[in-house]
Amino acid sequence: MAERDIDVTVFGATSVTGREVARYLAERAGDAGATWAAAARSPEKLASTLANVGVTGATTLAADVTDPSSLSSMASRTKVVVNLVGPTPRTAAQSSTLASPKAPTTST
Repeated sequence: MAERDIDVTVFGATSVTGREVARYLAERAGDAGATWAAAARSPEKLASTLANVGVTGATTLAADVTDPSSLSSMASRTKVVVNLVGPTPRTAAQSSTLASPKAPTTST
């Protein structure tokens, strides 16, 4: 197995929480001697989001929860993945169904 060249990857770096974590790592990771990357489904949106919060020069990775090979590629390069991917309109209905099972009914 190839050595992992990234210490921490922020997966879902375009989310509200993801961009804050990316900004935090951009400010502090270098001082700690750590390498980090930002990952998201859309490289264009990721670059724009990082620029909007003042993050420059970050390693960026394309990864999509619906594409297992992209997830494998991301995971193979990093020691830790911080998963901040939230539900999207595509997955929200499925997520809410899984998170809120039907309550048992009682008869009186």
